Amino acid sequence: MTAGGKGREDKLKALERVKQGERNFTRTYNHTLSKKIVEFALLHRAGTIKMELLEGYGKDENGQDEKSKFILRFWSYYELQSMIEQKAQAAGIVVLKIDPYHTSQKCHACGEKGKRDKAKFTCENPACKQHEKEQNADHNAAINIARSTHFVVKKEDCFYYQKKQEEKAEKKRKRNEEKPKE
Repeated sequence: MTAGGKGREDKLKALERVKQGERNFTRTYNHTLSKKIVEFALLHRAGTIKMELLEGYGKDENGQDEKSKFILRFWSYYELQSMIEQKAQAAGIVVLKIDPYHTSQKCHACGEKGKRDKAKFTCENPACKQHEKEQNADHNAAINIARSTHFVVKKEDCFYYQKKQEEKAEKKRKRNEEKPKE
């Protein structure tokens, strides 16, 4: 590493302070939010909190990051989930993880896959009472999560992971078939 210019160290310290402040804000926000979620569950006598299993996504079969963007997009959600789990356990509330496969892409009313565009969800099933009605995508996903009965413990139990493994196996099979035999 080069020595840099005059004042480089001070600039880096300032950047580190901003980074640490951002991290402290996120951590404090996650603590506050997790406390409110568990208090809400207690107030409404909910014995269970359901959450999507985020663990392990963005990693390949060797545990290496597939895309560094995954960490940047989801790290605070994983931290929030961990805090909710800890507080819920202390309060005697069971936390169940559900398969995240298509929770935000299927209609909560009919179960058919619809169209998600950022924060908006639209059901494309003409027989559905929600057909072509624009909904908040997160609200739609939350209803799907609450209704889900596909509980998982590890990513290998999830449809998406299984589908990706099947696709990899199929590609490998095709490559083996294409190899010239000697």
